[in-house]
Amino acid sequence: MVDASLDELNPAAFELLVGSAGKSQQSGLSPSRFNYPVERKERYDRASKHSGPPAQKRTIPAPRGDDDDSYSPPTTARPPEMSFVEVTQSQVFNPGSNKTTGPNSADTTTAQSSTKDEADSVSMAARVLKNERLFSILSSHSDIDHPICSECTSLLLQSYTARLAAATRERDAYAGFLKQLQQNAAAGMGEDDSKAEKELADLQKEDEERMKELLALEKEKAELEAELADLEEESKALGEEEQAFWASRNAFDEEMHLLNTELASLQLKFLHDEQQLEKLQRTNVYNDAFCIGHDGSFATINGLRLGRLPGHNVEWAEINAGWGQTLLLLATVAERLGYEFQGYRLRPMGSTSRIEKLEYPQRAPSSSQSSVPGNQRSRLAADSSQQPKVTSLELFSSGEIPLARLRIYNRFDNGLAAFLDCLAQLGDYVDKLPAGGNEGRLGSARAAATRPLPKAVFPYRIQGDRIGNDKSGFVSIKLGVGFQQQQDENFTRACKYALTCCKFLLAHLSALDSGRAYPHLMAISDFEAQRLANIAERNALLKQLNLQSKAQAVRERVEFSGPRRTSSRLAGIQAGSDQAEELDRAAREAAAAKEEEERIQRLRRQEDIEFEGSLVLGTDVLLKGGRGNVKALRARMNKLALWDAFEPARLKVVPERIYSMHIHPTQAKPIVFVGDKVGNLGILDAKPHADADADEDEDEDEAEPSITTIKPHTRTISAMHMHPSKPQTLYTASYDSSIRATDLHKSLATEVYGPADPTDDEPLSGIDMADSNPNLSDKKIGGFSLNPLAPHYLATASLDRTMKLWDLRRITTTATSDGDGDGDDNDNIKLPTLVGEHLSRLSVSHAAFNAAGQVATTSYDDTIKIHSFGVDTSGGGMTAWPAGRTLDDAAMKPEVVIRHNNQTGRWVTILRPQWQRRPTDGIQKFAIGNMNRFVDVYAADGSQLAQLGDDENRITAVPAVAVWHESNEWVAGGNASGKVCLWV
Repeated sequence: MVDASLDELNPAAFELLVGSAGKSQQSGLSPSRFNYPVERKERYDRASKHSGPPAQKRTIPAPRGDDDDSYSPPTTARPPEMSFVEVTQSQVFNPGSNKTTGPNSADTTTAQSSTKDEADSVSMAARVLKNERLFSILSSHSDIDHPICSECTSLLLQSYTARLAAATRERDAYAGFLKQLQQNAAAGMGEDDSKAEKELADLQKEDEERMKELLALEKEKAELEAELADLEEESKALGEEEQAFWASRNAFDEEMHLLNTELASLQLKFLHDEQQLEKLQRTNVYNDAFCIGHDGSFATINGLRLGRLPGHNVEWAEINAGWGQTLLLLATVAERLGYEFQGYRLRPMGSTSRIEKLEYPQRAPSSSQSSVPGNQRSRLAADSSQQPKVTSLELFSSGEIPLARLRIYNRFDNGLAAFLDCLAQLGDYVDKLPAGGNEGRLGSARAAATRPLPKAVFPYRIQGDRIGNDKSGFVSIKLGVGFQQQQDENFTRACKYALTCCKFLLAHLSALDSGRAYPHLMAISDFEAQRLANIAERNALLKQLNLQSKAQAVRERVEFSGPRRTSSRLAGIQAGSDQAEELDRAAREAAAAKEEEERIQRLRRQEDIEFEGSLVLGTDVLLKGGRGNVKALRARMNKLALWDAFEPARLKVVPERIYSMHIHPTQAKPIVFVGDKVGNLGILDAKPHADADADEDEDEDEAEPSITTIKPHTRTISAMHMHPSKPQTLYTASYDSSIRATDLHKSLATEVYGPADPTDDEPLSGIDMADSNPNLSDKKIGGFSLNPLAPHYLATASLDRTMKLWDLRRITTTATSDGDGDGDDNDNIKLPTLVGEHLSRLSVSHAAFNAAGQVATTSYDDTIKIHSFGVDTSGGGMTAWPAGRTLDDAAMKPEVVIRHNNQTGRWVTILRPQWQRRPTDGIQKFAIGNMNRFVDVYAADGSQLAQLGDDENRITAVPAVAVWHESNEWVAGGNASGKVCLWV
């Protein structure tokens, strides 16, 4: 239902309602506050963007103009949703309100009555239209379509009432706020305005400055961006250049790899060819072709015996074959030397070899012919028209025709005599060959050979058919007719002497081929000729410049009393004879006596040892200093110089290789103690006192360094120690199982420990006594040390590649199974508590503690490792650790690893790091030898402080043993020759 107040709306009120609705619809102003959430509106807007044309649409007709008083029907077609009848505006008003009077009133009444029904119908339509428009207005102002029921109307009224109350409160709040602002503005006029204006001016000025700064920054940004672009371009170009470089580098590496591979292949080929050449050069073809030796009393050639003895009946076939080989040897040597025998021609034919004797007719001698050598005379005779008479002399015999013995053995004896004659001719020719010169090749050398060698080439002389020397006598090579025992022995000895001379001929022939015996017979190569020419040219230049080289020191010749190894065979001693057994027994007794002498020398000395001279230790000057920095320390270390009072080569303190060193704790001067391999103890006083230099005018070169050497031990001195409370006593430990205390004031060395039996061998490598059953490691312990502040902690380094940390306060017993079960010490092993261990790649040679509880180790994997064990020095360090504490692998891991060459080899003492015991600057540092003849100094953090050496290269050996002075910055190093280098 529509309220009755709306039925009698006049046109002005109606137009007001319709106009407000139209303006509201056109302006589209939204209320300042909505009762529905904003998300709903956003969802509606998104849906309306993609919505299609509506099925129904409510429209609010536009308001009519004010001058239109009559109702006219709409000219447009009615919407299809409006099914009601439209009425004009005139029909909306009440007809009763327009009463007329006059003569036409009757007509009017009649007209009214006649149109009453029509007016009722028009009034109904107008009301319906009006209601519809009102409902449209209401619907356009809310989300609810009108008309609605009474209940909904009540709810809607409540909602509007609430909104009205909220709007009223908001209006009141705005009004109060506006009133307060007006009051504040009225009260603060004047002073606040000036203050605000000043503040505004400051802000504007600051804004201008900020603007300028912003412009400057933007300009700088633009410049930086431009620079960045240039750098990016440059980086891109450098990247391309780097890419090209690496491409060329890869190509170069590949080419180098191919060249190295080819070089390695060529080197292998060269090595193989060189070995083959050396093998061929060592090969003596003459010794291989003619192997001369002996078999008992018989001389042999290629295993064939020459000679006959009653007890050894050698077959004639073997003798004949042996003489055939001997004749072939003589012919080969003569052909190689280019010699032609005088009056003989050799026919080596195996077991039937012969010598042809050439006899020319006798001719009258002439002066010209007599001056020609024999071999040339034979050549001239051979060239003559007369043929010589040839007599065949046999070098073989069968011995099967006793009746014809005289004729057979006569020819054989003549052949043997002819062989000796040919051998003598060849020996004389070799004797007359010159030993040197530039005569040229073989022919010219023979033509000019007139000077004999100072010593004959043969050990035996030949006189006709006899051969021998003055010492052994001369024997005939002929068998003779009687065949007595003496003749057989002489024949055998003569064969032996003849083969010995043949062996000497082979030796000279081998020397000839190698160019050692007769260099004038060897032609030099072009390279050798150029080398000799270069040498001559340089010598001439040096002579022209008048430069003379310094003469080398003459070395003393070592005269040997006799050969180191004598040959019983060459001495003529038969194997298995009484004389040989006697010599063997004497040799064994001599070896046993020498071994006993060496054993006695190795026995330790139990008596006290006095030595001459005493040391003046001087007065200590205590140096005070705080904890310095590493930079200042490095600067000081680089200023250390080699002590040059004497040449390092003259500071030979001990005769053998140095194994241990120690510097006396006095700060007055360096005093260095040195122990060597054989037990010598050397003392070097680096700054002798005034009494040692009485003559001030004495030449400095004649002065000698103050060195004292004693021998308190018989074996290697492995360790030295000097207690701070007793600086006059030096303790030394040796491999001879003893510990000695050397009193420097009394010059006396006293034994303080040694086994009860002098023959016991318990090598000591440290001061501490070893347990009766030491089993800290299955392999050799290379070095160990105790913590100076907590001596119950022990660090060991062994060949099992481990560095182990032990706690000696808690000893545990571990049962073992040695197999006897007798309950001795071998059944149970007592071990200290293993705190932790670290495994290296190769064996660890030494472990050294410093005063801060750090351990430095050297290993054969060429590293120096520094372990700190996670020690907090502010909390007491290792001294605060409870007994039995263990560390994990992370705590045992070294904090610093330094690459260092530790490959010492056999003749250099193992490199060991040595810490400075009491550094005055508070910086823990250690010294260690360098294989390049330096001493390296490192700090505990791994930084290298210095590398001590000599600019003049006067250090000629590796200072493998390096030690610090306990507080001063003095470093000493010792090498394998017993010499000491000192840096101060």
